[in-house]
Formats: sequence, C-alpha cells, structure tokens
Amino acid sequence: MEKYSVLTIITSPTLNSVTGQSVDNNFTITFTDNATWRAAVTEVDVDGSSIGSNYTLSSGSLVLTTSAITTLQTIRQHTVVVKAIGYSNATVSKQM
Repeated sequence: MEKYSVLTIITSPTLNSVTGQSVDNNFTITFTDNATWRAAVTEVDVDGSSIGSNYTLSSGSLVLTTSAITTLQTIRQHTVVVKAIGYSNATVSKQM
C-alpha cells in the first residue's frame, strides 16, 4: 500500500494597503510581521503579472516600486498577490 503525505497550507498574513496612496508614489502594503512567511515569499504579482524584484519586503511592510511597475501607473483597482512556499496566497486590492 502506498503512503501519501498531506501538504499542509499555512494561512498567510492579512495584507493591508495604506490609505492615501497614488500612482505617483510607491505602493505600501502592511501586515502583521511573520519572519517565516517573509522568508518563504517567492513571487509578487500585480494584476496577474509577476513584478520580478521591483519590491522591498521587510518586517511588516511590502513596498512596490511604482515607477518600475507599468500597471500600477494606471489609475484603477489593482490586485496584489504575494506567493510563499507552504502558504496560501496573500491578496489585497486597492483603488489608486
């Protein structure tokens, strides 16, 4: 009989967009810090596309470099998805 292991997905921190942001400034997202989650982050997507290394992830803060992310330069609702190994995707949407 074969044994199968069950993959446990851990819940990611809740992402919160900072109020008062505009397309002219970097996009800041806050969260309750979780160093293990931060270390597991592999990708950040904006509106369905990877933004590569155009972000800074630190204790309790994710800052997207708006000037390098073309889609964030358009005024509309944007969705950010943070992917981390072993965690559910963390998502936040913001009208900019």
